[in-house]
This record gives sequence, C-alpha cells and structure tokens, in this order.
Amino acid sequence: MPEPPVGSDPGSDPPADEWTAVVAGLPEVLTTKEAALVLRLEIDTLRRLAKTGQVPAVKVGGDWRYLKTRLLDHLHGRTAPPYQS
Repeated sequence: MPEPPVGSDPGSDPPADEWTAVVAGLPEVLTTKEAALVLRLEIDTLRRLAKTGQVPAVKVGGDWRYLKTRLLDHLHGRTAPPYQS
C-alpha cells in the first residue's frame, strides 16, 4: 500500500490531489486497510459497515475484500445494493 508523502501528518487526511494519486495507485481488489484509506474511515468502522452491508464488500475466508470501483461508485452515490457473502 502506498505510504503517505514525506512530511505529511499521519493523523490527517491527505489533500484531495494526493488522495486521488494514492487511490489510483491501489489495486482493484482492496484489503480493509486499503479500503479504509479510500473511504477515509477508521478500520474498525469500515469492518462494521461491511458486516452490516452498508458498504460493498465480500468476505473471503476470514478477511473482507472490496472492489475499488464499487467503493468509488458508492462514494458518488452510484451504487448497486452492496454484496456480501
């Protein structure tokens, strides 16, 4: 997963242009940590939202996976009902 730019505050969100570049560099299938970066959520919050079907996610083995395009569509309000397994 890409690291935040040097000199950036790890506790703050990157500026929009940096966020766009980071998201563009991520793979299509995301881990929870990567998806939390895309959605700018805490990991525990994202897991809870995935478990309740409020974000598009699928459980593979014991781990949640997220499609980057579905998350971005979800952010823009262009989302089909979330999928779960």
